[in-house]
Amino acid sequence: MLLHGTADRVTDAEGSWRFADRARRAGARVHTVAMPRGGHTMLRDARHWHRLTVDRVAALLDGTPVHDAADGVRPE
Repeated sequence: MLLHGTADRVTDAEGSWRFADRARRAGARVHTVAMPRGGHTMLRDARHWHRLTVDRVAALLDGTPVHDAADGVRPE
């Protein structure tokens, strides 16, 4: 599960997407979410970031499919 701010100037979002692609090719179950309004600390959109994180972790723990959000989801 990778949620990464596209405006992040501390770490590289493209690096996260490449990592996710490598993990997928190695057989890992990977879900990526691009957070267009958040930077490195997700302060600008903290509520949205936390909601997405809680929803997706709960789905993973419950064994239910992880659904894409209405916005900010990077295609898998």
